Amino acid sequence: MTLGNLTALLHWQGSTALLQEALTHRSSAQATNERLEFVGDRVLNLVVAAWLHRLQPSATEGELSLQHTTLVRAEACAQIAEGWQLWPLLVMGADRRSLTDVARQRLLADTTEALLGAVFLQQGYTAAQHLIEQHWSPLLATATQGTGKDAKTMVQELLQARGLPLPQYSVVSQAGPDHAAEFVVAVTSALGAAEGQGRSKQAASLAAAAALLKELLKDLPA
Repeated sequence: MTLGNLTALLHWQGSTALLQEALTHRSSAQATNERLEFVGDRVLNLVVAAWLHRLQPSATEGELSLQHTTLVRAEACAQIAEGWQLWPLLVMGADRRSLTDVARQRLLADTTEALLGAVFLQQGYTAAQHLIEQHWSPLLATATQGTGKDAKTMVQELLQARGLPLPQYSVVSQAGPDHAAEFVVAVTSALGAAEGQGRSKQAASLAAAAALLKELLKDLPA
């Protein structure tokens, strides 16, 4: 992959300066892509949320939350980056050979978000939306079919990998009649806590796990 090929892939219009900035890691002596990553993260979250809402009018909030987390997490963004063949294009000061697999994945995910931020700032929301919906579609199929691990499993595995206790779930509240109850469940862990809402305890637990997982993945070191 060359910068020219990437420009064509992103349907890029205008100067490549912003595009080059998106490919520049903070370890280099040049301008960092962190500001673009900040924008791209928000764009990705918004586009995916609206996309899922539009495609699945009957899905519950808990189901949408779980699928959303699957599509925006670092692993998904890194998978997109691998498909775009971004690795050779990255500008960074650290020796790439010394990076762990986790660090490489996080770096690729951050770069993907930075590129989305650049597309949004240069070409607008619609261009970013089309790009995301086009390239995230294969991941959407997996997320909606439920073939991947659910958020509760992923939270548990993340904690276990760090030798930490398992998360604890508790019902915070229940409202409405039995046939249409709304539950709020809280999850607490050594790395943080979150709440989720759903039509059943299970759905609320998944929504809480999805909310916690999103924060945990965001805070993983690069």
